Amino acid sequence: MAGAGWYADPSGRHEQRYFDGGQWTATVMSRGVVAVDTPIAPIAPWPVQTQVVVKQNHGCLWAFGIAGALVVAALAAIWIAAAIAVSNVDVDPVVNDDGVSRGFGSQDAAADVTSARVLPPPERGLRQVEVTVTNHSSKRSNYSITLSIESPDGTMIYTTTSARFSNIGPGQSATVTAQIYVSASAVPVPADAVAKPITVARTAAT
Repeated sequence: MAGAGWYADPSGRHEQRYFDGGQWTATVMSRGVVAVDTPIAPIAPWPVQTQVVVKQNHGCLWAFGIAGALVVAALAAIWIAAAIAVSNVDVDPVVNDDGVSRGFGSQDAAADVTSARVLPPPERGLRQVEVTVTNHSSKRSNYSITLSIESPDGTMIYTTTSARFSNIGPGQSATVTAQIYVSASAVPVPADAVAKPITVARTAAT
């Protein structure tokens, strides 16, 4: 007598029917879906056919798994290719020899900052920094400049501030002032403090 397992349904009503080793059961399966169906007579007392190996739609799961792996591999290949392409582009260094970053700008524009100084303490209100730029590029440009407010010898940094310029034409110069904000718990900015550009980002004006 055949052992317990799934076999081709002798009634022909389903793809497989479960044989418990002694008799057919009402448990059947078609297209990987298990159901209950009372056997109809006549039905063979025991299986006479080779046992069927039931995968219960594992093929579909494998297909989804392989497809997902292929997608991940494709995305990884695209990322690697992009990284290689960027590494092969000959661009100016992000930070120049003076330690000034070009930020999101495409070129080193630190030389465009012709003056940056902390203004004398006012009688009332906040300290200010005055910044002057000269556009050395061939296009109208915007500037986003971050400055460090520090001691003359650079050993103490009190705070940072930023200055922005818009639509400066080629060869033109412009000057702006920016407030110096210091928290109540920070060291006050002394009278001899200096302003040093640490980021100069020049972008094309639109």
